[in-house]
Amino acid sequence: MWKMCWILKWICMYSILFMFVRVDGIKSSFEIEIQFGHSKCFEEYLPPEIHVEGSYQVKRKDGSDMSLNLRIMPSYSSVPLVTKAELSSGSFSFQTLPVRPKTMKLAKLHGAPPLDPYKICVFHRIRQDELATPNTRRFVWVQIEWGADIVEFPPSAARWSENQRAIARIEAILADTVEELDHMHARERYLSNVTELINSQVWYFSVLSCIVLILTGFYQRWYLRRLFRSREMVYVL
Repeated sequence: MWKMCWILKWICMYSILFMFVRVDGIKSSFEIEIQFGHSKCFEEYLPPEIHVEGSYQVKRKDGSDMSLNLRIMPSYSSVPLVTKAELSSGSFSFQTLPVRPKTMKLAKLHGAPPLDPYKICVFHRIRQDELATPNTRRFVWVQIEWGADIVEFPPSAARWSENQRAIARIEAILADTVEELDHMHARERYLSNVTELINSQVWYFSVLSCIVLILTGFYQRWYLRRLFRSREMVYVL
């Protein structure tokens, strides 16, 4: 009984916390139109070494038979992580790759999370038994999601209760929240450094402008004095 009370206490405390800070899993979805013999690709920036799940569905079919294929791969590589043929409806999952040194360097420089681009392509590869017609096309809906809602439980999780699974998911949400707050603080520091740099540059420019104006005034006085003396005119300055 005391264990149940302890679990309820933590759930209530986390619920109060999520009233102010709420981070769910991230979802990205799109619907595209594919014509006969064509392909379309989109890029999605994903964190490194996370589990990503997705689904697809051919929502509308116009014209003759047309087989579609799905391929997901890093934009900097030609090795596919997911390959699906004869699309109708289904799901997929994959693990993102470790972060590249170039991406990590840029992320530290700009105070942003390290994200690598991944290419999601839906294409039609013409087969010999397919007959092309002018209005042959398909409308495909694709969705991918990652983050706190996609929790990978260990093999021992098969014996977990619902409360233990709920606590594991809450821990994942808290980890995502803390990570996002760290990125926000990093971006704030980066913007502060950029602001200080711009202020110092503006200060130097202001000082330089004042020096140029003073030198220009002295030069004008010297030039007018020489002009009046060369023409033997009265010069009272």
